[in-house]
Amino acid sequence: MSLATIAGLLCADFAPPRVTINLDTPPDHRWDGVAAAYNSSLWAALAGLEAMSPAYKLGLELAPKLFSKQPGSIPDEHWAEMTGIARVSRVPIGVLVALNTLYDLTASANVHDKACTSVVAQGADGKPTHGRNLDYGPHAVMKNITAIVDYQSGGKTKFSSVSFLGCVNFNTVVVPGGWSLSQDERDQGQIEMDWFDAFVRRRVVTFSQIRLLAETEPTFEGAVNVMRSAKLDAPSYFIFAGTQSGEGAVVSSGRDKVAQVRRLQPDNGTWYVLETNYDGWVDPDHGDDRRDAAERHLAAEKAAGDISADSLWRVLTNSHCKKSAGERPVLNSHTVFTATMDPSVGFVKVQVHDPSPPAKCLPEVEVEDEEG
Repeated sequence: MSLATIAGLLCADFAPPRVTINLDTPPDHRWDGVAAAYNSSLWAALAGLEAMSPAYKLGLELAPKLFSKQPGSIPDEHWAEMTGIARVSRVPIGVLVALNTLYDLTASANVHDKACTSVVAQGADGKPTHGRNLDYGPHAVMKNITAIVDYQSGGKTKFSSVSFLGCVNFNTVVVPGGWSLSQDERDQGQIEMDWFDAFVRRRVVTFSQIRLLAETEPTFEGAVNVMRSAKLDAPSYFIFAGTQSGEGAVVSSGRDKVAQVRRLQPDNGTWYVLETNYDGWVDPDHGDDRRDAAERHLAAEKAAGDISADSLWRVLTNSHCKKSAGERPVLNSHTVFTATMDPSVGFVKVQVHDPSPPAKCLPEVEVEDEEG
């Protein structure tokens, strides 16, 4: 077997498993089958996270003491689901709370963990297409607990997420026939305020806010308006797509108010909205400029034909960039998964990326011009 073949095997991307959660089942038993089937994967991910750094190890050791009781920031139904997972998996409930609130516990100006690319683009048929890369440092431990989860009632899928087993909430979701959402990290403010808002003010944690939105709001405009007015534990970018022409938006949210809303305006030439963890009026950091690389790839796809789920996939899985200009690949060694969504029907394609070894799997290719 050649070295190239071995590298390819080590570097195999894969489709995540797809599981169903029956919302008609009592909350504390909804995840029984999933928790039993993926218990070893969850424990392996926790062990990997603990081994990554002393900070993760300390956090996982403290979590059972800090979060043994239901925080006010966790909705009752979500708490009941977590207790069911804890019962079946034997993972301490405090650890599950930490996993389900991880974004709110860490996202701030103190961290600067640039992660994720989201884009909504509209083709000639007038239908928006939505795609996202989820980039995160602990990608190696997240890949084997990534799953597509279909939440059903009466045998019908109400909404579907890409999320992590052990978490009952999420930051990537499609409500078929209504809208889709991806959430990107917005590093603003002090981490102490995140904790204060979550555990003193008892604001619902961000990913649970998103799930509540999927449970209650059927329309694109309604979903955008809800998140424009939501009081948050931590700032975020919420990227929405709908089913009709012009239904695409990036909502740049602070804890108490919205900083900016950017929308698709195809009649005025704005045929895509793009978010890479920077406010629209701020230049990306040198060395983390995924914005210019993504915009160049989008323009090339449009010039080559039209915008579709397939072309958006090519943009999100493109590793070419101008490194000397401070760019970073859209698909990079921190990308956990790529997803494309058609809000009319659901997920089009989801793939988990194996970044090991990074130099061979996700090369940072120097490109001197758009055609290269």
